[in-house]
Amino acid sequence: MLEPQINNKVILIGRCSHDDRVKYPYYWMEKVKKEAKKLDFDVIDLKDINFDRNKLISMLKEKQPFMVILCGHGNNSSVFGHNNQKVMELCNEDYLLKNKIVYVISCYTANELSKSARNKGCKHYIGWDILLDIPAKKNTIPEKDDYAQPCMEAMTLLPISILKGDDINVAYNKCYNKFNEWIRRWSADVKFSGMASMLEEIRDHILIDA
Repeated sequence: MLEPQINNKVILIGRCSHDDRVKYPYYWMEKVKKEAKKLDFDVIDLKDINFDRNKLISMLKEKQPFMVILCGHGNNSSVFGHNNQKVMELCNEDYLLKNKIVYVISCYTANELSKSARNKGCKHYIGWDILLDIPAKKNTIPEKDDYAQPCMEAMTLLPISILKGDDINVAYNKCYNKFNEWIRRWSADVKFSGMASMLEEIRDHILIDA
């Protein structure tokens, strides 16, 4: 049986906005989506109620996107979509990530799900092995939150860099350097200096192919 062909001009984004933690990556993905369209990529955008297991499986099988970006809650073995429905689980749906670049903005999935997906042929898996505690102001909408801006810029730079043709290591280094730029700025600013260590932890726990 022939393997499905990866579509190098299609990306898939899964994102949800049902609580304060996930609404930030949800908003940031608009920037990635906009850049992808400017570069003539087709974008499958599964957001909110459409970010469920059945739709994700269907689109992964049918469209074979070369890049998959998932934004939601997570644990060691799973990613959760709209209203915390499980959408991707170790040894279940992860075989669908074969030959794809996968970027998961979520807690903990780089511990086990990453390894399982890689064992099934995932081209690259980028994620975090910690509780992803993004600096944010209370009662502030993401687009006006200067506490969250460093993470937004660094974490969206990585997939945008890949879309522009950079390989995974170059994209990672651009993301890492953007974090460093903000860490230096925050360390020198009394308003933010106490939070620079939060950026360092997020930067240091981005794992590729763990």
